[in-house]
Amino acid sequence: MVQNLLETIYGAVDKERVWRRTERLWRLEQPMTARSRRAVAQYCADQLAADGATEVELYECPADGESEFYGWKAGPNWYAEDATLDLVGPGVRRRIASYKKLPRSLMTGSAGTPKGGVEAAVVMMDDGSNEKDYRGLDVSGKIILTRARGSNIAALAAQKGAVGVVSDNQATQRELKHMPIMKLPEIGPEQRPPEDAVFWLHMSGYATGLFGFALSPADGEALRAALRKNRRLRLRAKVSTRSQKGTYPVTTGLVPGRSRRGDQIFVVAHLYEQGANDNASGCAVALEMASALNSLIKRGEIPQPKRSVRFLLTLEYPGTACYLHQHQKQIKRTLAGLCLDSVGDDQAQTHVPFSINLNPGDRPHFSDPVFIWLTRQWLDPRDKTYNWTTVPFHAATDNFIALEKIGIPCPWIGGQNRLWHTTADVMERLDPRALVHCATISAAYCQFLAAAGPRDARLALALTESYGLEQVSDRVAEGISQVMAAGRGRPQAVKDALKVVREERDRSLARLQTVIDIVEGQSRRRLQAALGAAMERVRSHTKAQERLLRGVISA
Repeated sequence: MVQNLLETIYGAVDKERVWRRTERLWRLEQPMTARSRRAVAQYCADQLAADGATEVELYECPADGESEFYGWKAGPNWYAEDATLDLVGPGVRRRIASYKKLPRSLMTGSAGTPKGGVEAAVVMMDDGSNEKDYRGLDVSGKIILTRARGSNIAALAAQKGAVGVVSDNQATQRELKHMPIMKLPEIGPEQRPPEDAVFWLHMSGYATGLFGFALSPADGEALRAALRKNRRLRLRAKVSTRSQKGTYPVTTGLVPGRSRRGDQIFVVAHLYEQGANDNASGCAVALEMASALNSLIKRGEIPQPKRSVRFLLTLEYPGTACYLHQHQKQIKRTLAGLCLDSVGDDQAQTHVPFSINLNPGDRPHFSDPVFIWLTRQWLDPRDKTYNWTTVPFHAATDNFIALEKIGIPCPWIGGQNRLWHTTADVMERLDPRALVHCATISAAYCQFLAAAGPRDARLALALTESYGLEQVSDRVAEGISQVMAAGRGRPQAVKDALKVVREERDRSLARLQTVIDIVEGQSRRRLQAALGAAMERVRSHTKAQERLLRGVISA
């Protein structure tokens, strides 16, 4: 049955349309200003409405740097017209950066300069976020050239009297450490950001009054070399920007279900970033899911589900938090969610597999094994060369809604690659089949959960039980390896391993209990008996596996 659903949805996914939408979103996003935000939000609303979505709305959230929702704030709206940075001196005038040529060369949120611009001496430092970095340095009225992020040093730099910051910062290994890198030697080495790639940097100019420019590592080093060679060189900045309080739009729309109570599945993807993968790809896939589901329901090829599927396209973190804070009833009526962020990787270039980022370990949910099952059912028979994996929970995007404060179970599909937040995140780094695979599996997941009744609940229960048994066995296998390597410390190693196994058992039991949320009334009572039997099998399996683990001591 599930193969029919997957094939039916695949037939409705327009491969050229999802690619065109990705490219359109990517191009609209480049300025990353309040105007471009509104343009891209309206584009998404128009696409949803044209393809049959209902309740399409541009919901307004405050952009004031003050309003807080679940701990998240959005700064004032930022507008940029133009910005240039020139290296000047006796007989020297060389353009270092131009906003019109490369929008990413101006830090988002940068303050403006006086109309005639600012010409100032340059102080070079590696950091600038600590008091000690300024010892013996006079930065008053000067521009700081740093390897740190503008947002990290702006407050202190402004306090010391600096007028601007220029940075060639790149993403750190700490930021990228959670990324699931799959080594594929048959297709060459992992892609690294080119030396001319500019990293997306931010500067809260409305709070500090500083302007900020971002350079590539190559241009940053060239500028340092020029300044060391000629101490008379200065930088001339001319920046036309402004910040003001207002609102920013959150695009939402429904594939409507039959429920009058507002029962729903929640799909979130974030707008307002400059990358083709992060996150034009995720938003385009969300739009394609809505198009495919609506067209299939309209043609009668799949039934209208009980639950609606709500799509939310917005500012990462603050936009999602704002919308859900203002729509508390929707949280209570949401069975599960899905986050789409950076789903278009060309694996041959990035070595990042199709990644299913799971729910938090302390909030396990049946949505994980259901999505894994659908992925396996689709990819294994159709595209065995397409790599996929699962990744432990990491709150790196709008999947934060799975945490206790909001509590919507929400696998995240996608993963950052080494080109993350750089100008090298372009369409040429994407793979059309990644978009199609993701749209097909994700739409099938939404339709399965949106239409799920008692029979589907029993299937979800079986999948969740099987997944739990597998996880317990995996922890035992890992424990055996650790015990065998412990030498004289085997007894303690067994105790440690048993603790891990029992924690996995408890997660598996908790995950099973979430299946009951699919059904109500008499169906819920009938499912309780099957749930109890499944939980007992998990407990029995764990006990048997524990005996196996203890037996290693005498091996």
